[in-house]
Amino acid sequence: MTENRIIIIGASWCGPCKVLKGFAMEILEKQKVVIPVIHLDVDEHEEQVESIGVEKLPTVVFESNRKEVSRFVGSKREDFEKFAGSIAVHLSLDSAFANA
Repeated sequence: MTENRIIIIGASWCGPCKVLKGFAMEILEKQKVVIPVIHLDVDEHEEQVESIGVEKLPTVVFESNRKEVSRFVGSKREDFEKFAGSIAVHLSLDSAFANA
């Protein structure tokens, strides 16, 4: 079985992170992306964030079986909607092949 997850990396002091946090879960639910979502604060999880290779905040990483599939950087709602849509497509393809 495929293990999928989303990692949202941000910081409490980051304005764009707060913007993304305001709509990210709503959009994921709207796109029917129902997988674990992990929130990492750069100040509290420095080593994990460094291992992911985060250069700008906020960064959202979609992983499948602990390997990065896609990455989103920024806080533009329309761009995040497209990113979430691509995850939804990936998950539906995963499901289709699992049931084949």
